Amino acid sequence: MALSPTIDKERVRRRETDRMAQAESRAQPKGRPPSAAIRGLAICTATLPLWYNNTPYAILNPLFSSAPTTAIPPRVVAYMVLFTVFLATRVFPVTQSDASWRTCWLVIALWKLVSPALLEATAESLLRLGLEHGIIAGRILLGGLSTLAIWTWLLNSLTCIERSRLFPPYVLLALYAGSFVSHLEIFSFTTLPECYTLHVHGLLLAAVALFAPCLEHPVQARGRPHSNHPFAIMNASASTKTATLTLALLVAFVASRMSRHCPLSPAEPDSTGILASRKSVTGWISVGEHTMPQADGARGDMTMRYLRADHSLLGGLWIGPSRDTLASKHGAQLNNERAVVRYAESIYSTFILQELVRLVIRPAELPHAAPEQGLIIGLGAGLSARALAQHGVNLTVVEIDPVVYDFAVEYFAVDDAAMGEVVLEDAVAWAGRQDRPGHFDYIVHDVFTGGAVPASLFRLDFLQQLSTLLHPTGVLALNFAGDFNAVSSTMILTTVHRVFPRCRAFSDSETSSAYSNIVILCTKDWYVGLELRDPVQADFLPYPSPAIREQVLSRFRSREVDIARFKRKADSVEGGAWLIRTDGDVRKVEREQLQDVGVHWTVMRDVLPEKVWARW
Repeated sequence: MALSPTIDKERVRRRETDRMAQAESRAQPKGRPPSAAIRGLAICTATLPLWYNNTPYAILNPLFSSAPTTAIPPRVVAYMVLFTVFLATRVFPVTQSDASWRTCWLVIALWKLVSPALLEATAESLLRLGLEHGIIAGRILLGGLSTLAIWTWLLNSLTCIERSRLFPPYVLLALYAGSFVSHLEIFSFTTLPECYTLHVHGLLLAAVALFAPCLEHPVQARGRPHSNHPFAIMNASASTKTATLTLALLVAFVASRMSRHCPLSPAEPDSTGILASRKSVTGWISVGEHTMPQADGARGDMTMRYLRADHSLLGGLWIGPSRDTLASKHGAQLNNERAVVRYAESIYSTFILQELVRLVIRPAELPHAAPEQGLIIGLGAGLSARALAQHGVNLTVVEIDPVVYDFAVEYFAVDDAAMGEVVLEDAVAWAGRQDRPGHFDYIVHDVFTGGAVPASLFRLDFLQQLSTLLHPTGVLALNFAGDFNAVSSTMILTTVHRVFPRCRAFSDSETSSAYSNIVILCTKDWYVGLELRDPVQADFLPYPSPAIREQVLSRFRSREVDIARFKRKADSVEGGAWLIRTDGDVRKVEREQLQDVGVHWTVMRDVLPEKVWARW
């Protein structure tokens, strides 16, 4: 399709303008080149818009979880849309002059300042779009305008005389392309809320755009990249520039007041039910309360307290029913916050199933230490830790996220558990330093979150390290959630069976579904069976979660799941192809888990309404 004569003439005019500007520039006497220090500083400064180019999208993690947010397909679609818009602006120009780099930087700066508040204002709308469409819309919303400004700035830099005095024109394009391979997150602290980074970065961009000196005087009005327009930023007065920067500061302040996670956010209690929220090494960790709707005619307080990591629940307690029960039985004597949390029921029965490690009949011929030793990898809301501690097990807890531990202690009564040791680091690094073979009678491995598991904690070598730490008659309880028919599930469960020869699995639900949450019990030696005794009165604790414990322990045999096929695969000749041995295998599992992430995201939407997930 031929372009209109007007557009064709505009292109000819622009090419002629460029040719005349370059010829005039060559004819001008060259000034003294900038010093090496100035050149180095200018080169570093020129890359400022490329810093934190992925940070705005990280704000989407609490809504959609990190795995799908950083997946390739939504990113490709979003950038295809942006690139189409960008091409349209180049083919059908609306003005006769291009925006200067200073104007582009100001646009980028202002959009970074409003991004956090913009996301929180539209969070519910994005959730309603669904997982993939919501991520695409969020990426365009948060990065659309700033990305177009970056592309305009990069294209104009190819003919910018000022840039050519400092470095070849294609350097910035190469750096921009490279930033998608290795993000230029310079000076980025992952435990700081994104708005800290975005606001500081935006204000820095605005200050440079307004007050940076010009290293090369522009050509006259014919020089397209640096038009000497009276309203150009470079020619503005000092008072105008100062007023513009003050306006940017005001925008940052207003955006902070509209958000809950920024430096100047309101300090008053949150009316949305959020008790605590903090960015940490595994994402946004928050504690909230929500009152679930009841059937018509039902009475009572159905408030639940939950521990959340991004778009996943790590656990929770029914504190409303606990408060009602204590009030009816004990009046004001025990009806205090500590007692309410202590006696509250768990919202999930999976954590009760992990206590089955104590019901495994262990051979008496091989003595073990007294008291019994337990290792918990992944604390969550701490229900398993509290229960095992009640049974006199001396616990070692390994939790990678210090905020999860802090919130579990403060809001979920984990301080009731007298733990022997708390280790706040990656379990892989911790296990690699241990020299205590056969030390632990029980190991609870529960690292599932966000619809996926960190596959490195299911690598063959890590599971072998756990096997070494486990007593010859000890029992491993491993929490797993997913679709048994998925490739990732097959790789994980086959690897588990290769290390632990005897395993049995129990579901947290008596009904079957494609997506299952199970607890797998394993022993390390073939001569140690997996026969489970019936529970006795001592197994039914007064707290935590007494009612659900009695129900689950009394009926656990009806919840057994057949996982023998994974044992057969692990023992087969081709079983080695399914093992998680290398970093490449870990990445494969993480890629394959993306489908399960979508299923889990939908399941979580059924647990809590959109308005709850939209606040963190």
